[in-house]
Amino acid sequence: LQDILGAPPTIRFSYGTLRSRKKKKKKPARKRSKASVPLGLDPSRTFSHFIRARSNGLACSSALDVANNPSYKYNPLYIFSKRSLGKTHLLHAIGNEVMKKDPNKKALYLSAENILSKFEKEAPYRVDRFWGEEGPPRFLLLDDIQAIASLDKVQTELLSLCSLFLESKRQLVVAASAPPGQIKNLLPQLRSRLEWGLITEIKVPDQETKMKVVHQKAKQ
Repeated sequence: LQDILGAPPTIRFSYGTLRSRKKKKKKPARKRSKASVPLGLDPSRTFSHFIRARSNGLACSSALDVANNPSYKYNPLYIFSKRSLGKTHLLHAIGNEVMKKDPNKKALYLSAENILSKFEKEAPYRVDRFWGEEGPPRFLLLDDIQAIASLDKVQTELLSLCSLFLESKRQLVVAASAPPGQIKNLLPQLRSRLEWGLITEIKVPDQETKMKVVHQKAKQ
């Protein structure tokens, strides 16, 4: 600032007094959402907030198609990309679009950590208990599948889960850092299941798209 303005800036420090720190602020009551909390969906990640470009056009259109026409063309829908390019956003967008149109068609989002914690609670191969009393959702959105590729037991149970899910004509959407054939230590049977439907990639965006994303984030 001194170099630009030609004068040294005045620096002041402000801080709360002891009396103000003792005042207790009333905590706002938490609003419970039957849709977003138990189903793992982030309500801010929607199709309207997704910046569409050449790098992600096919992935975006396929995700929207799946949300509107489940179990029709692409089942499972498999989206892969490097980190922070939008695949997780699309998973949430599918779920939010489904829940907006029909809350009865539940869409469940599970990260790799969620998958691991759920399988740790259940006895091996008891897939029937995985969903609890409410039963399986209409959409299952699995994220970061590559994170469980080294765990044979978890992969075996996930294979049983995906098989039952697909056989019941429910929509499965999977996101990972690479296509199934390039994920090391992935069980051949699970790889085969994941390759049944459409595999689409989100590529690195150009500079113009990056700027649009920045502006979108700033608005949010």
